[in-house]
Amino acid sequence: MRLSFRNLPVWLAMIGMCLPQVALSADPAKPVASDVKLWKGGTLLGQVVDAQGQPVAATVVTLRDTKGNAVETRTDPGGYFAFKGVPSDAYTVSGAGAEGTYRAWSESVAPPSAQPGVLMVSGNEVLRAQKSLGCFISQHPILIAGLVAAAIAIPIAIHNADDDDDTPATATGAN
Repeated sequence: MRLSFRNLPVWLAMIGMCLPQVALSADPAKPVASDVKLWKGGTLLGQVVDAQGQPVAATVVTLRDTKGNAVETRTDPGGYFAFKGVPSDAYTVSGAGAEGTYRAWSESVAPPSAQPGVLMVSGNEVLRAQKSLGCFISQHPILIAGLVAAAIAIPIAIHNADDDDDTPATATGAN
């Protein structure tokens, strides 16, 4: 079996699929914004739930625009809230110990990936059922460096070994 550099992009792509996908913002201090759709009349809908998914009633939710202007409302018994007359812009929504950054889009121009509303989890507790291999790899930079070095060195070593096999053998002895 002969391996060549033609397979290198395939191997690198496979390694890339194993590494975690991370969304980064230009400024690490600012979180990545999620797209959300505004409904008729520029209404931003949302819900506040606790870590178990139960609605959080009668909690204050604050909508803050990029200029620092803020508006408050309270959640209903089902944990739902609404802000009416919201223009398309970037906003920070906070309440019940949770906070998120959102780009609000009017109905007509909202991207297909825009969520129909804001979902906030009280306390920002993150619960995970299992740890993925990507999470393990991303926490070990020496392992990443070793994988990259192996991805480069192994094809080169195989290619060089194949080149050595093509050289003719020398005869020992007289004719």
